[in-house]
Amino acid sequence: SFLFYVMPHIEGESLRERIDREKQLPVDEAVKIATDLAEALDYAHRHKVIHRDIKPANILIHEGRPLIADFGIALAVGVAGGGRLTETGLSVGTPHYMSPEQATGDQAVGAATDIYALGAVLYEMLIGDPPYMGSTAQAILGRIIAGKVASASEERASVPANVDAAIRKALEKLPADRFTRAQEFAGALADPGFRHGEVDEAAVVAGVSRPVRLAVGWTLLIGMGLGLGWWTRGKVPPTLPDLSFVIDLPMGSSIAPSDLSPIALSPDGTRLVYTGQSGGRTQLYRRELGAFDVVPIPGTEGAMGPFFSPDGEWLGFFADGELRKIPVSGGVAVRLADAALARGAVWTPGDTIIFTAVPGSGLWGVDINGGDPWPVTMLDASRGERTHRLPDLLSDDGSVLFTARTGSHASFDAATIDRVSLEDGTRSQVFAGGSQARLLGTGHLVFVRGGQLHAVAIDPVRMVSRGPALAVVDSVMTDPSTGAAHYAVSETGVLAYVRGGAWTPSRELRLVGENAGSRPMAITGRPFRSPRFSPDGNRVAVVIEAASDDIWIYEFDGTSDRLTFEAGSNVSPVWNPDGSQVAFASNRGGRYNLFMIAVNGPRQVRPLTTSEEIQFPTSWHPDGSVIAFTQNSLTGSDIWTIRVEGGSPEPFLDDPHNEYGGVFSPDGNWLAYVSDENGIDDVFVRRYPSGEERRQISSGGGVHPLWASDSSQLFYLRERDIMAVSVRTTPDFRFATPQQYLRIPAEGATIAGIPNFDLDRRQNMFVIVEEGATRPPTRIHVVFNFFEELRERMGN
Repeated sequence: SFLFYVMPHIEGESLRERIDREKQLPVDEAVKIATDLAEALDYAHRHKVIHRDIKPANILIHEGRPLIADFGIALAVGVAGGGRLTETGLSVGTPHYMSPEQATGDQAVGAATDIYALGAVLYEMLIGDPPYMGSTAQAILGRIIAGKVASASEERASVPANVDAAIRKALEKLPADRFTRAQEFAGALADPGFRHGEVDEAAVVAGVSRPVRLAVGWTLLIGMGLGLGWWTRGKVPPTLPDLSFVIDLPMGSSIAPSDLSPIALSPDGTRLVYTGQSGGRTQLYRRELGAFDVVPIPGTEGAMGPFFSPDGEWLGFFADGELRKIPVSGGVAVRLADAALARGAVWTPGDTIIFTAVPGSGLWGVDINGGDPWPVTMLDASRGERTHRLPDLLSDDGSVLFTARTGSHASFDAATIDRVSLEDGTRSQVFAGGSQARLLGTGHLVFVRGGQLHAVAIDPVRMVSRGPALAVVDSVMTDPSTGAAHYAVSETGVLAYVRGGAWTPSRELRLVGENAGSRPMAITGRPFRSPRFSPDGNRVAVVIEAASDDIWIYEFDGTSDRLTFEAGSNVSPVWNPDGSQVAFASNRGGRYNLFMIAVNGPRQVRPLTTSEEIQFPTSWHPDGSVIAFTQNSLTGSDIWTIRVEGGSPEPFLDDPHNEYGGVFSPDGNWLAYVSDENGIDDVFVRRYPSGEERRQISSGGGVHPLWASDSSQLFYLRERDIMAVSVRTTPDFRFATPQQYLRIPAEGATIAGIPNFDLDRRQNMFVIVEEGATRPPTRIHVVFNFFEELRERMGN
């Protein structure tokens, strides 16, 4: 069952061995070998076979005549691989002899690729080295794409002018500029009068020069160190191709759904990092754009919103409610600050990271080594501002761009792009109508509106727009609920983006149980999150993500009823014991506070708290009198309670550690919660209301505890596993060793630190959120000469 093929044995040696021995071949003999090879390739091309890997090692010398080897591989790849080359990531070719179209990842290559490689082989036979040399494969590919080959006649005076011209034509950057057929190459080698593309030396001597476009994206990409200019003067280099390509992610992986852009480019444009998911695991992945491999970055599990340091050596990101940093190569992530709801960050040259720390607040700053954050902007109540987010460096003068949204806006398309000085805090509006802006070195501001990347010229002195905004990329994936777009632009003009317009994930609710298997509920096709069973198990309260997040009530037959309507983000539903009320968190008043609403009858919303802190309800006491909630601030997370009727918030656990997710036991005598007092998040239990008799339930990590209906079991999440613990709550608290209960998909775990699953206590069945028919994207588009394209589109 194993496929193989047989080739004849050839007496003699390879051209590689002869070049290594003799270094340079006689001119006449080198031309004769190249002519014979051209005729062989012409025959193969007429039979629709492209070799793809012409090189001296694949050329065998048999009784003085060359024979091209490995055509069997070429045919097998062409027939069996077909259109799947880009899907599998296969790249056929050897760096020194790769054509520019091969080097940029284009797998749909034709005869011109073999002609290019033959020109490179002839050049090496005559000069002793391939046309482009480098210490690494990336350096070689960079020179192939953006370099200029030295004239063979200048390197070796005995090379005839027509042979030099034929080589230069074969090595042209664009396939259309090479010989149409290999036989034409052979004809040029035999024609003493053949010439191609000579430079007007007289004009050069006279000092005549003209500006030419230099695709710096690839030049810097490969690390050739040719500087950051976009225009140069002097000798005209070869015409460069449109340098863009598509990265197909490895099989079985995708861009992870995220509230922030999952893409980051290093400042020099040589390295791309993205948030990906594979096999149920979400983390950051790195790809050197001059290479083909995608590498996972250790220590970034659960990461979102990556961003680079100015020197490109560090990555910042958000994970598990924290802002962290890590070396680009991976390692141990360093916590910098708490960030209860991540909405973007930027690393400034002044060793400060500007970020959104908590919902319903302005921007904050923190030292790159950590410490206490400080406020950078404050929400403007006179404008009705609800959020400042998605910061980006404006310039080196100590200013930052950010997106400001007011409560009256139904969409981030109507938000404003503002700037703030990090020196004195002064603010001004730069542009109105879009989000996630970045100022480029071309003098243009790019931003997202309506699922498109727009650009507008900016007055560099007054920092206001001049002229109309134009769409420059027609489809960029965006999250309408956060204003974040899936794109990044490097300082050197490299653009990376995900196509797709507004990203509205299609999810379904699925029931899973230890012995009952998995079955879908009749609730599909919406961007669901945070499902919560009603006490009788007959209904589910669930958040539907949109420009304004709202809570809906679903019956098991798919019948739905919208519960919240007021603008803002309404999240984290919690049922009262008899199923007549739902408590939830909303930022309708600025920051997330607690509210409650009747499920049946008039939908009167009643505020429970008015606080400057961020609050999310987590559990309703079985007697219906008290709600437990998590309170987040820049100093950490704590567990508080409030009496439903006329009470004031009271701390239950308020100490230097982070505690959250408090859940009452069904008998009301215990509270299970999560604490990081041991350095990682683990599940603990304390007696309620005294807070005494502390017990640690999990070891090695655990979050989001849930009780069985009779208090005989406690469940919690450890990575993707639901763990079950047998417990006894009376007369004292005892528990057994945790056991794995079932495994859930990664997307069913958490969103923004809030559990994305729940337990039907009657049947010990879990409801989880599972991705539906609309799958996350698997492609990233890369454009290397974006600055030049932008200038052409904008006319300046």
